[in-house]
Amino acid sequence: MGWAVEARLYAEDSGHVPQAGVLRRFEIPGGVRVDAGVESGSVVSPHYDALLAKVVAHGSTRAEAVRKLVSALRGARLHGLTTNRDLLVDILTNRDFVAGDTHTGFLDPDGPLQASPVQMRDGQEALAAALAMAALNRSRARVLAGLPAGWRNVRSQPRAVRFEETGEVTYDPLPEGVAVVAADQYRVVLEQGGLRRTYEIAHYPGSVCVDHAGGHAELTPVPRLPEPSEHVAPGSLLAPMPGSVLRVEVEPGDRVVKGQAVLVLEAMKMEHVITAPAGGVVSGVHVEKGRQVDAGAVLAIIQEGDS
Repeated sequence: MGWAVEARLYAEDSGHVPQAGVLRRFEIPGGVRVDAGVESGSVVSPHYDALLAKVVAHGSTRAEAVRKLVSALRGARLHGLTTNRDLLVDILTNRDFVAGDTHTGFLDPDGPLQASPVQMRDGQEALAAALAMAALNRSRARVLAGLPAGWRNVRSQPRAVRFEETGEVTYDPLPEGVAVVAADQYRVVLEQGGLRRTYEIAHYPGSVCVDHAGGHAELTPVPRLPEPSEHVAPGSLLAPMPGSVLRVEVEPGDRVVKGQAVLVLEAMKMEHVITAPAGGVVSGVHVEKGRQVDAGAVLAIIQEGDS
C-alpha cells in the first residue's frame, strides 16, 4: 500500500531537443526503483527514443514518495549528455505540484511551473572545476612535484581558466568572500557567508562535470592554444543533433521569412523542423532528402536581408 511516483528521465536539452552520444556516467542512488535501458558508457543513438530510465519512488504518503524521488534525482550522476533531470526536480518541488494542483497546462509558458520560483542554481561550479583542474595538473607534474600549484617566485598575473560556458574564471586569488576548505582533483569544498558547499568533480576528455547538492554542471575547458577551427559562414543553419533529412522545403534563391520551415530532420522517432532565424535569401542548401547528418553539420545558408 502507499503511494508511488514515477519520473521519466530523458536525454534532452531545455528546449526538449533529444540528445545523442556517450553517457559517460549513469548512477542513481538507492531507495528508488530504476527501470533503465542504459548504463555508464552506453551510447545513446539518434535512431531510437531518448528515454534513459523510469525512476519510481514509493512512500507511505504522496509527499514522502515525492521527497524520495527528488532526493534520488538530485543525487544522480548523469555525465556526458544533457538530460531533463533539472526540469523534473523543478516540477516535483513546485508548490502547485506538491499540493496536487496539476492540469494539462502545467508546463505552458504561463503555467504554474514558470510562475513559481525555480530552484536556485549554485553559480560556483566553474570555480570548483577550475580548482580541481589545477589539482589534477599538479598531481601529474613530472618536475618539482612538491611545489604548490602555480607557484611563482614573482607573481605576474592571476591564475585563471576559461570555459566555453562561463568565460574566464579566476581561482588564484579567489573571489572576495570565498574560502577553500579542501580541494583535490575529485572533491572541492568552498565556504562563503558561513555556508559550506561540497562539489564532486569528474574529468573527461574535453569536459569537466561538477555535481553538488544544488544541481549539476558540465563545463568545456578552452585550450590555452586552441587548434584552428573551420570557419562557418554567416547565416548557416546547423543540425542541432544527428539525424536524417526528411524533407527540404526550400531551394537556393528562394526568399524566406523569419520562422519559415527550411527543412525537417528526423531523429529519435521525432520530426524536428529547422526554421529560418531571420528573413532573407537562401544562398545555399547543403543537404538532400534521405541524407544522414551529424550534429553541427551545415544544412543551409540564409543571407539575411529584406524579405
